Order: sequence, then C-alpha cells, then structure tokens
Amino acid sequence: RREGEPMTEPYSRAYVRWAMFVVFLVAVFNVVDRMVVSILATSIQDDLGLTDSQLGLLLGPSFAVVHFVAILPFAWLADRTARRSIIAAGLFVWSAMTALGAATHSFAALFATRMGVGIGEAAGSPPSASLLTDTAPPELRARALASLTLGALVGIGVGLVAGGALAQA
Repeated sequence: RREGEPMTEPYSRAYVRWAMFVVFLVAVFNVVDRMVVSILATSIQDDLGLTDSQLGLLLGPSFAVVHFVAILPFAWLADRTARRSIIAAGLFVWSAMTALGAATHSFAALFATRMGVGIGEAAGSPPSASLLTDTAPPELRARALASLTLGALVGIGVGLVAGGALAQA
C-alpha cells in the first residue's frame, strides 16, 4: 500500500465472522466431553467397578497431564503450518477417542482413550487463537478471541446439561 492509503483487510467481515463461529463451535465441543465425563463419573465408576483412585486418575491425569504436555507442541506447530488442518485433525482425534471411550469396558482402555482425548483437544485451542488473531482485523480481534472463550463457557453448560440428561436416562 502507498503511504496515506487506507489499509485493506485481507479477509472479508463475513469470513471473519464465519471463522469466529467455527472456532466457537470447536471450543464448545472441546469442553462438552470433559463435563459429560465429570457428570457421569459415578455411573462410570459403578459400571466398570472402579476404585476411587482409578476414578480420580480418569478424571484428572489421564486427560489433564497429556493435554498439558501436548498443548505446547501444537502451539509450536500452529505457528508453522496450516492451523485449520491442525484443528480439524484434533477434532477428528478427540471425537474418535470419545467414541472409543464410550465403547470401553475396562479402566485401562478408558484411561487410554481419555489420553487420546487430551491429545486431540490440545490441538484445538492454540491454533484457534492463532487463526483468529491472524484473520480478524484489530478492531474485531478482541471479539474474535472472545468467541473462543465463550465457546468454552457454552461447552461447560451444554456438557453439564447433556451429562445430567444422560445420567437420568
């Protein structure tokens, strides 16, 4: 651009809003699984005959430690490759692991699938934030990043309601 000319935006407002919506949905699904498992913890414990220690390992370290370790490499990768591909791959992995977890019949298998969910979900947040930061113009950037946080909050609510309905059923 020439000096004095207004800067043109690389993406249309419609595209930015679409990106915000997609990231919002990814954030919702990223958190729903965690809430459903928490609500169904007692039912899972009874169904699989788990000890309190095993249940604690399922609700905490199986997911959180792996997620914590995996999030930094995914952030590094998001700075160097196509973020939408990382997000899509993560969504596939955590969805597949969630489905496999529903079909497990042992502590070890459920622990492994929860680890897989942690890895898949770690691929969601850093690339989403980076994608929104690069896509949204400065005057929309705070709202764009808020869509990520809002999606997580909506995911908590949806997960708790869905988990309660599943527990009731």
